[in-house]
Amino acid sequence: MLAREGGKVVIADLQADKGEALAQELGGSFVKCDVTSEADGQAVVAQARSIGKLAGLVNCAGIAPSAKTVGQGWRP
Repeated sequence: MLAREGGKVVIADLQADKGEALAQELGGSFVKCDVTSEADGQAVVAQARSIGKLAGLVNCAGIAPSAKTVGQGWRP
């Protein structure tokens, strides 16, 4: 959606083949990144800043085991 609406995107992932393919499909760029590495994270931010203003981050790294975090009694 971001790319479709004109946003510039950077795909950051360990799987270079899939990440590069997605970046190419979206007209973006790819950086190989291990989210547990501060240096890798800084490299991703540097790449994003090199192509324009960094206005957002979508983090969907799945490094923790799944667990229920909110019960039915929760109210905002």
